[in-house]
Amino acid sequence: MGTPAPNLMSPLAKLIEMAESTKKIVEERQKQTAALIGDSIKEFLASVPQIKQLKWQQYTPYFNDGDECVFRIGEIGVYLEGEDLDESIYDMGAYISRDTQNRRPALTAEICELVRTFEGMLSHLQDELKFLFGNHVIVTATAEGVTVEEYENHD
Repeated sequence: MGTPAPNLMSPLAKLIEMAESTKKIVEERQKQTAALIGDSIKEFLASVPQIKQLKWQQYTPYFNDGDECVFRIGEIGVYLEGEDLDESIYDMGAYISRDTQNRRPALTAEICELVRTFEGMLSHLQDELKFLFGNHVIVTATAEGVTVEEYENHD
C-alpha cells in the first residue's frame, strides 16, 4: 500500500470559509461607517445652523510630479445662509481662509475653527469616504442628505 494522497480540499475549504466570514465583517463595518458618517455630517450641520451646505472634492490625482498618486479629500467648501448653493466652490471662495473671512463677515472665526476641526476628522477617514462616495467626485452635504456628482477636472 502506498501513501495516501494529501487532502488539499480541507485547507482550501477552511480558507474559503475564512474569506466569506471576513467579507461579512467588512460589509457590516461598511454599513456602520456609512451610518456614522451620515450622522456626523447631520450633527455637524445641526450644531452650526449658519452653514447650509458643505462641499468637497475627493479624488486620486492623475499626476503628482513623479510621486505616487494617492487618493485625497480636498478642502471643505462652506456655504452659509443666503449664499448661492449652486455657485462653484472656486467662484465664490467657499474655502476657509483669512481672505474669505474678510469677504464673508458671517463666516466667523468660531465657524472657521469648527469647519477646520471637522475637516481634520474627515481626513482620518479617507478610505471610508472613498468607499462610501467614490473617487473623482464632488460630495455635497446638507441637512437633507448627501449628494455625489462625478468630477474629473481636478488636475
